[in-house]
Amino acid sequence: MNYFDDDSEPIRFFHLCTDGGSNGIVHTCDEDYRMAIRISAIRSYFHGVTILCYCHMSTHSHFVVCCRSREIAKTFINGFKQDYGRYSYNAHRTLQTYLGIESDPIEIYDSFQLKRCISYVLLNPVVPKIVIHPEEYRWSSFNAYFNADRSTEGFRSVKSMTFREIREIFRTHKDIRNSGIIVDCNRDIVMKSIVSYKLVEDLFGSRTEFYKSLAITDSIKEECKYHPQIVKFNDNELLAEAIQLAQKKYGIKDIQFLTHEQKLSLLLPLKRKTSSTSLRISKVLRLAPSEVGAYLLKK
Repeated sequence: MNYFDDDSEPIRFFHLCTDGGSNGIVHTCDEDYRMAIRISAIRSYFHGVTILCYCHMSTHSHFVVCCRSREIAKTFINGFKQDYGRYSYNAHRTLQTYLGIESDPIEIYDSFQLKRCISYVLLNPVVPKIVIHPEEYRWSSFNAYFNADRSTEGFRSVKSMTFREIREIFRTHKDIRNSGIIVDCNRDIVMKSIVSYKLVEDLFGSRTEFYKSLAITDSIKEECKYHPQIVKFNDNELLAEAIQLAQKKYGIKDIQFLTHEQKLSLLLPLKRKTSSTSLRISKVLRLAPSEVGAYLLKK
């Protein structure tokens, strides 16, 4: 089925990312990652959002979703950030998690782009070499696809749980008994119960095509497309920030007199301060976008 040409299915696809509103690490332990998955499951149920894939990194989270409007997608991702920020404060007394900046959905308009975006999201832990292969990463939906494991030992649906159990596991007072969420014997969400894995398998057609897409996806190029377009600084302001950093660190007031290595050393502080994309930073510092993207992904 071609989801983009079927008028009977008025659904739209979006890439969502929390990056841009956080200060540093947002997931510090396994329970943080588990809560991120639980919160996204609850939010997707109440907003009518279908999750195609997700990947929770230490500093941000990615989703590819489908729903009926941009407003719904935006409500989902900003609601996720709000709920996770509340959890983070209660658990760690962290005040700045996802504070003050809304994430803007990036719409995906064709099946080719959708495949590349899903591949990009699932490759997130591979590029900085956190894992060698995406199937080794615990906090993405990679293992939901083309996986023949049908074991249900120890699985429980939230429909069979009491409200007290739901509150204890999910830390919510919302009624999610009809959400279809299933947990395993460790009380972790079974990802196939919250991810539309059949739609993704349909999209790629086969495991071979799925792995081929992963192999040919240029993560650096895709990062420039799907990094949240949150603009706090225009190009002139971004350049001024770069000059200020160069002057403070090296006593140099003109970007053109910086060495290549000195420019690279400014990337991370400039990124953290301005939340600008790799593409814009590379333009201001006159560096190759691929080099900037690769450098930042390793940090």
